[in-house]
Amino acid sequence: MLKIYQKLTKATTSLQFFTTRQWKFNTNNMMELYQKLSVEDQKLFNFNIKDVNWPNYIGKYCLGMRKYVLKEDISTLPAARKHMRK
Repeated sequence: MLKIYQKLTKATTSLQFFTTRQWKFNTNNMMELYQKLSVEDQKLFNFNIKDVNWPNYIGKYCLGMRKYVLKEDISTLPAARKHMRK
């Protein structure tokens, strides 16, 4: 139980700065740049946020958090998923 508590404390401390503030991102310049690109360049340099596969992105984001922030081995993921289903 202590190990779980330590991991939760570490995760909370690591993410506190980002989760306790309001963030606003202005994308006007990016959208203007994208619209000025030719059709070929838009296909080559696709950075249109509307094309992001959000479920896939969030899944990879969570795996990255688990691996790089919590320093957990990804090989334990199947066991963790099984435990969560109980």
